[in-house]
This record gives sequence, C-alpha cells and structure tokens, in this order.
Amino acid sequence: MNAAYYLHLNLWRAVDLLYPPVCTGCGSPNFRLCPNCYEEINIIHFKFCAFCGKPINGESPLCSDCANTPIFFSAATAWGKYDGVLRTAIHALKFKNDVGLGDFFASQLIDILKEKNWDFDVVIPVPLSRERRKERSYNQSALLSRPIARYFGKKHPSKALLRTIDTGSQIHRNKIDRNLFLEGAFWGNPAKLNGRKVLLVDDIITTGATINHCSSALSEAGASQVSVIAIAKTFRSTQDGSED
Repeated sequence: MNAAYYLHLNLWRAVDLLYPPVCTGCGSPNFRLCPNCYEEINIIHFKFCAFCGKPINGESPLCSDCANTPIFFSAATAWGKYDGVLRTAIHALKFKNDVGLGDFFASQLIDILKEKNWDFDVVIPVPLSRERRKERSYNQSALLSRPIARYFGKKHPSKALLRTIDTGSQIHRNKIDRNLFLEGAFWGNPAKLNGRKVLLVDDIITTGATINHCSSALSEAGASQVSVIAIAKTFRSTQDGSED
C-alpha cells in the first residue's frame, strides 16, 4: 500500500469517527453500505461488451455485433450491474453529496485492478463540463480515480482531459444520439499524456459512448493505451443510466 493511500484511509477514518456514516441503502448506522445491502449488489463476474453489455470471450472489449464500431480503448470493466441498491448508492454519490461513497467504491475498483494486473502510468477521471462541475461542486469520477492513483502510486494529473462542450444530460439519449452530442466534446493534453498508458475512471458505463470519445481524445493526445474501469455497467433493462 502506498503511503499516500495509507494517509488517505486514515483521514477518512477520522472523518467517520466525527461524522458517522449511515448506509445509503437502508439507513443503518456506521456503514456507507451495510453487509445486507452489499449482498444485494449484482457483482459482475463475467466479461461483457463495453457497448451493449453482452457476455463475451477473447481479448476484444466488444462483442461481434458491436465490433464494427471504431474503439479507442483496449479494455473496459465494471464492478456491478447498475440496478437496485447500487443504482441508489451511485445516485447518492452523484446527486446527494455522499462523497464518502467515492472512497468505498474506489476500494472495490482497486481490488479489481489488483486482480487484473493492468499496466498504467496515469489515472484520469472522465471530466465534467464546467457548468456541471459548478452545479455539483465536485466530479464523482475524480472521487474514484484519486484514491486509485494513490494506492498504486501513479500520477493523477489535473486538466489532462477536459470536457470542452457541455453536452447536457445523456440519460434519455440512445447510443447514436450520444455519439453525435459527444463528437469533439473532449480534449486531451499532450504534455501530460504523450506516451502514457492511461487508466480512465468513470462511475457508469451505459452505451460506452462517453468512454469511447474520452479514449479518442486521450489517444489523439498521444496516450499509448487506454483502459477503462467503472463502478457499474447498464444492461438492457437499465439503459437509462447517465454517464455524466
């Protein structure tokens, strides 16, 4: 464990002592997510297509039905299915200022990354627009990416990836519309990305449009490889998730 991450954990422990958390699922005291609610999460134990969610095999992050779409990331994974208590918890993280959940979710993603043993030099969150950042006061993806960078002792450069266009909410847009609205919406900084292997961190992978456009901007800025990790992935019955 990196020393910076150890300090990070101790700071959150101190915060929890002063302001004890309650479970976001059921309200039980002293938990961010209690054991009973945790058991309700549909943890993903299979490799899935980053676009449609269909189970896949092999090295490609896409299924055969989605394989004709150009992609700019080499791998993508997520911890759980975007439904039930996990959906409630992500909404609390994004819209109810429950920022401590970022640390909880980051620890789950760290376990996945240790198992996968992915190689990366820098950790970068999917950026929010200036308007959305002002409205929310924080970027939920950065609450995930920063602890990950600290744990692995990797760089977490600021402003390495920027959202240059406010595309608005993506919740009710399908894959085609999302691609249209996201075209040219991101910019990567070559000074911070050229030759680097990037771990891109998001909260939800829905249609995969956001992570693909982010990865395209990272690649254009010289990133040699992009891998993607998220808390959750939507599947056919839950394709109303937001990637912002």
